[in-house]
Amino acid sequence: MTEAAVGSDAGQRQDASAAAPPDDSSPRRGRWAGYGICVWSSLYVVPHVYWAAGGTFGMPGVFKEQSGWIIANVGASVVLCIAAVLGLALVQPWGRRLPRRLVLAVAAVGYVVPGLHVIYGYATKPFALAGRYELDLSPWARVDERKLILTDLLIFEPWFLVEAIMFIVASLYFARSTRTASAAVRD
Repeated sequence: MTEAAVGSDAGQRQDASAAAPPDDSSPRRGRWAGYGICVWSSLYVVPHVYWAAGGTFGMPGVFKEQSGWIIANVGASVVLCIAAVLGLALVQPWGRRLPRRLVLAVAAVGYVVPGLHVIYGYATKPFALAGRYELDLSPWARVDERKLILTDLLIFEPWFLVEAIMFIVASLYFARSTRTASAAVRD
């Protein structure tokens, strides 16, 4: 191929790319996170329902008031179901029909609350494990404090961290993918 042919071919490619619609693939990169939130939250409902039903596997002890523990797990199950639906709202077309600011505000709760949980857990539990911080164990009738702390540090806090990250990614996806639509509505 001659230089002139190569140059004109490159020019045609540039013209074609200039006329092509904007690449929509970058906002799609965060879409996985909404589905991840749905699956992640739904999976975490399972142990909460089990514990609400009176199951004790995985528990580091026994609570003084079982009714409070049951209510806490039912409440956690409801919140996790809402989180699962919200994860889908952030990436599904039906979520775009909801008020954008409301979706983003609720999604912010989806990353701020777990994020604060992680910060608090990782800021206090290692010190408690080392005997430098005293946990409030008053709700427990009997508890293996070491098992409680290790379970929190190795299972619960990583779960909250992943949830927070997925909510951030899915929220950014939603914000980017709905920005042009909301700007068009305002014009």
